[in-house]
Amino acid sequence: SFIVKLTYLKVGRALNDKDYFSDTFIPLAIITTLVITVVKFSLALSLGLVGALSIVRFRAAIKEPEELVYLFLIISIGLGCGAGQVKIISIGTLFSLFVIFLYNFF
Repeated sequence: SFIVKLTYLKVGRALNDKDYFSDTFIPLAIITTLVITVVKFSLALSLGLVGALSIVRFRAAIKEPEELVYLFLIISIGLGCGAGQVKIISIGTLFSLFVIFLYNFF
């Protein structure tokens, strides 16, 4: 998540305060990892989590689509780490950052 933060600070096109927004990336990944570690063995808890996250998603003031992309990337990092899929999430994150750099270049 720190690498994603650095990427966002370097290539992000957001007009608002990028430093302030990117400060949430690392805690968000850690918290998502902890939640998934606790919830991964319980279907009832996971369904409750989906409901809670949908409420949080619609209450958050996301002004730019780019911010949403980075938030989903950070959440997927936390989900993958919490589920024990570190190799897959590492490859997926590196590929996503590569695509973001290519998109910024062209």
